[in-house]
Amino acid sequence: MHRSGATNAPATVVYLQRGDLRSWHPITTGLHARLGGGIAQISYHRHEPGPRRTNRGNGPQYRPGPADIDEVVAAAAGSIILVATGPMCALAQSWAAARCRGDAQAVSGIVMLNPQSWTPGALRAGGEVGPQPRSGGTTFAAPEVAVLREIPTWVMAGAAAGATARGYASGLAASLWADYITVPESGTAVEVSHPSRVVDTILTALDVAYRSHRYGSPT
Repeated sequence: MHRSGATNAPATVVYLQRGDLRSWHPITTGLHARLGGGIAQISYHRHEPGPRRTNRGNGPQYRPGPADIDEVVAAAAGSIILVATGPMCALAQSWAAARCRGDAQAVSGIVMLNPQSWTPGALRAGGEVGPQPRSGGTTFAAPEVAVLREIPTWVMAGAAAGATARGYASGLAASLWADYITVPESGTAVEVSHPSRVVDTILTALDVAYRSHRYGSPT
């Protein structure tokens, strides 16, 4: 886990990455430059024995679970913004829904980059990502969806990611009443090809979190 920013920061951005921490560097440094280090940022990456997978040639990767997010959030301060990529988006949603059932303000925003689905079995075992559906939507029960709809959410997808990936992302955004953003000339790794667009979206999420905290409404 890599953390930067003051221990008493008003907000923390937590990154859940499908690859290694280097993918986040342009975003974390860009956000630091825009805000002068005024918020905290946590990037999580962990190697563990047991089932592993290789992602884009970056070597063995351990897939985090809900307990890992609990560990990360324990080091967070202020409002929490989750930023997730690919199949990590499903984990972010599941964890946020469970967390916000007990505390509606526990998660202030979620930014999902080229979201993909995974099967619950793969999530538990850390195996390969399950088949991606041809259309969007969630597999969560109605109470969980209701909770997720209360969390300000942004879904970003590359225009060149393919019809199936775009369809899943746009359908997911519609299911969650989230803002849907298509990034031209980007494929399945928006965080790598267009980090400045991701930074802009995170800044929007931070602004909504600030307004909600100060005025009691995200608008």
